[in-house]
Amino acid sequence: MCDTALEIARKFKLRPDDFVALILVFRSESLRKSGKKDEALMAAARAFACMCTVRGAHTQIAILDQLGAMLLETGHERRAIPIIESVIALGQQAEQQPLRTSARLEQAGLAYARVGVHANSTAAFGKAIEIMTKEFGADSVKLANPYVNLGNGYRGTQKLQDAERCYREALRLIEMNDAKTPEKLSLVLLNLGAVCAESGRYDEAERHYWKCWNCGLPPTDGTTSVSETPTTTCRTVCVRCAVSMPPKNIFRRRSKSWKRARSL
Repeated sequence: MCDTALEIARKFKLRPDDFVALILVFRSESLRKSGKKDEALMAAARAFACMCTVRGAHTQIAILDQLGAMLLETGHERRAIPIIESVIALGQQAEQQPLRTSARLEQAGLAYARVGVHANSTAAFGKAIEIMTKEFGADSVKLANPYVNLGNGYRGTQKLQDAERCYREALRLIEMNDAKTPEKLSLVLLNLGAVCAESGRYDEAERHYWKCWNCGLPPTDGTTSVSETPTTTCRTVCVRCAVSMPPKNIFRRRSKSWKRARSL
């Protein structure tokens, strides 16, 4: 349908305007859902080329939202950051929808984290959490993933106590809302184990790693691929246990972890 509309626009030589730009946005989203991300990015870029003639603020927001999302999904984080920052500012003026702002802030936080600007990442996730807390309350399970991402940002700046606080808050939200899915637990426990190991609390790190191992599903903290199978994820956890053992009884305990890793 979008392709047909674009052909009609070309046939009658219609000028780029809100209507044509929105068709390109819809086409980009359709291509994204069908897995054609490069073509989706191209369509979003073509919609962005119409920005000079687009008059409606909501159309501009739709264009920037789509382009920012596609740049982020296709690994162009540095190019995505100014687009996302722009739509955050425009959306706050034109929409007055706090939850849409928080979603964009999370996008900005992810983009900054991937390029290593962790201070900006933590600022973005912190603002997103503040908005979501006002909308859903401090005990909403919807805050769990943002807290994990905020913790990852703190780890990037070596603020390990703040990172651990965020991971434990995420774990509290999951437990109190009875949302202990393997996916959610493995994500939090793997990060808790990592921050404990980095803090020198190896016994506690080992306990968190083995709890993650018992979940049996791939965590998505950015250090392992989401396409890993449960078996390869368990192996990753075993290896982490082996390399983070304390000096005391190090040979016996490392041997146990390496054996488990090799057996998977």
